[in-house]
Amino acid sequence: NRRERMNKANITIFGALERPPELKYLGGNAVLNMSVGVLKSKKDGDGNWARDFVQWYRVTVWGELAEAINQWDLKEGQGVEVTGTWPRVREYKRQDGAAAYSLEFTAQLVEPVDIKGNRTRQAESTMSEAEDLRF
Repeated sequence: NRRERMNKANITIFGALERPPELKYLGGNAVLNMSVGVLKSKKDGDGNWARDFVQWYRVTVWGELAEAINQWDLKEGQGVEVTGTWPRVREYKRQDGAAAYSLEFTAQLVEPVDIKGNRTRQAESTMSEAEDLRF
């Protein structure tokens, strides 16, 4: 149930979609992938706030929740609030051979938001297999 899932270490992010989510089926199970960018700021070596940068999260959604979100017809740049499992760091190689890192997590709650941060609808996972995803 929702209360049990929310008692685990979770993350909630507010960001914008890099592109429309992609729905696929693996072994008959719906899986939706989306990339969400969150605007961040950091301090430079002198303690001054440096330029903003975008932290990207790869978000996976399973089952009925994935199918529901796919029906929303979300677009590039759409604001979303996503709550899910604490992110895992995945290392990969870029095309130039340099090492790069990705933050990835499984969503249990997704809400499109408008530019002002107002919620426009809500979907919550009812599929327990979403918690068992391992990257």
